[in-house]
Amino acid sequence: MRKLFSREAKALKELVNTHKRVLIIADTDVDGITSASMLSRWLEDTGKEHSVVFIDRDQLNDVVKRVDRNTLPVIMDIRITKDHSIPEKTVVIDHHEPEKYTGFHINPWLKKDVLNVEPYRVNTSMIVYYLTGRENDDYLAVIGNVADKGDGPHSEGLRKKVFQKYGKEVIEQAIKNIGVLEHTDEVTPEDVHNVVKYSTSPKDIAFNNRLKQLSDKISNEIEKHLRGAGEDEDIIIYKVIESPFKKIKSPVSTILASRFPEKVVVIGQKEGNVINYSLRFSSAERYGVHMGNIAKEAASLFGGKGGGHPPAAGLKVPAEKEEAFRNWIIRRIKELIRP
Repeated sequence: MRKLFSREAKALKELVNTHKRVLIIADTDVDGITSASMLSRWLEDTGKEHSVVFIDRDQLNDVVKRVDRNTLPVIMDIRITKDHSIPEKTVVIDHHEPEKYTGFHINPWLKKDVLNVEPYRVNTSMIVYYLTGRENDDYLAVIGNVADKGDGPHSEGLRKKVFQKYGKEVIEQAIKNIGVLEHTDEVTPEDVHNVVKYSTSPKDIAFNNRLKQLSDKISNEIEKHLRGAGEDEDIIIYKVIESPFKKIKSPVSTILASRFPEKVVVIGQKEGNVINYSLRFSSAERYGVHMGNIAKEAASLFGGKGGGHPPAAGLKVPAEKEEAFRNWIIRRIKELIRP
């Protein structure tokens, strides 16, 4: 896989060398944090001046337009949409299928014809691992890969090596600890980034006291919403939850999809005037169902936003349309699974 990205690795080094400094612009999820930390380590090895900022994708245009011409922006793990205005002298390292290609894209979707796995499974931290060649970052690549469900022949060997060296449970706890960012404001992305960047093994992340305490609180909250869920439903698990933690819907839906691989999982969480949904279906490829397309279809019908991969997608729907959406999604899933 590293050979597949050798041209991009060379081009990235040349672009970095032709700029005075680098600005890493990354997503705040586990893959985004690990990817940014890995690239930052590599830049420090080369002595390149750089900084890191973590953003939501809606902030991307405002951030890149303020970058001066002596700085190379490197966007990481953020899907580029038609609404984004990306300067040509920008590097985009990502595994989501973009709506457009501007700047210098390092993306497995550009290599889909030669890959032996679905492009989205070659997650961003794995791409950075191939680009930088830093062998000691293997555990960070695997943390991002496991968190993003990037299993496949491309990652099987590295996963096995890291699991044997550190233990699978340590990797899973590290993922939970980094993932607290998605659910609470008690720590900042910069706080977590520093823990990850200056770690020497996944144990430094997994056994960080502050992150572990938050992770335990969030785990208890997730478990509360899992109790009894999915046991009585037929082919779709639909639920709207309330929680003091942000985005609890995401791990709840992921766990339910793992427990009930033959059922479509649709978990919503109200945030202001909208309901944010996580759509999951572990058997999507076997049934020929694309959850991302279903999310897009729903967004067009109910005035929201949606998209994603075949087994996982996100969707925002106005809260006042929740009942109409619920009726539609149940009917639509039945049409697709049991026509």
